[in-house]
Amino acid sequence: MTLKLIVLACLLAVAHSRVFNTWHRNPLIGARILGGRDAKPGEFPHQVSLQWGSGGKFEHFCGGSILTERWILTAVHCLEAIDRINESGIKGYFVVKAGKQDLNRVEDTEQTSIVEKYFKNWDYTGVGAKPGSSDIGLIKLETPLRLNKRVTKIALPGKDTEPTGETILSGWGAIDDGEENAGFPHILQTINLPILSRENCQSALEELIPGSGKNVDDTNICTGPLTGGQSPCNGDSGGPLTTKNGKGETQVIGIVSWGLSPCGSRGAPAVYVKVSHFIDWVSAIMDKN
Repeated sequence: MTLKLIVLACLLAVAHSRVFNTWHRNPLIGARILGGRDAKPGEFPHQVSLQWGSGGKFEHFCGGSILTERWILTAVHCLEAIDRINESGIKGYFVVKAGKQDLNRVEDTEQTSIVEKYFKNWDYTGVGAKPGSSDIGLIKLETPLRLNKRVTKIALPGKDTEPTGETILSGWGAIDDGEENAGFPHILQTINLPILSRENCQSALEELIPGSGKNVDDTNICTGPLTGGQSPCNGDSGGPLTTKNGKGETQVIGIVSWGLSPCGSRGAPAVYVKVSHFIDWVSAIMDKN
């Protein structure tokens, strides 16, 4: 099967029609982690589900991370999906759900807050289906989350720190290859993934699709393994890639951004926003708003 450049974006069905489409060079919104396992209840209390809908019926389309009671970290291309829905004239609400494990049922631990406003990094270079750098956005909630052991903040990394080693990814993205009939899990998934050097990442992408390596720069992180079968996929977009910091706290080092289709293809890395590169931007937006 021919690999196609994609951005990690999920298939969000709205009013029985797809407002944005599949993996053929589209943002990766939706899908489950390929090759992962079910997360334990409360294992990732910083993880949120971005959802859109109305009349009490909402659909997951992207992930995010809790920075404070009112601020959520995610990917710009997830927010642009909401822009497209708004431009279409379809009525509904953009909400964040925290404390979630199972998307198919109402849980005692869950909290829902309507999005008050959102902010897209002004240097984002993505255009339509073309992946771009600076794919980092912030969401401000209308109602603050109530922090507890099932809804917690995640730490930010030090400015310009360079992550290495093993990471942990979590999300509700596709659990198969992300093609047309992708299967989406209702239970939160997780997997451990190794970080690749930028040089190895660019080289791997170039081997599969000449020219695609130039889409990775010093604002990105890449993960393997290049043996295939383990990867974020549609619906994981905007979600956190994490490690532990020196204090033993969980920190968000990456935001799921884009990859190649089919998900988990042999030789294909996954690409994330490197959060440490954007600490000043995150602080400025939160301080001024």
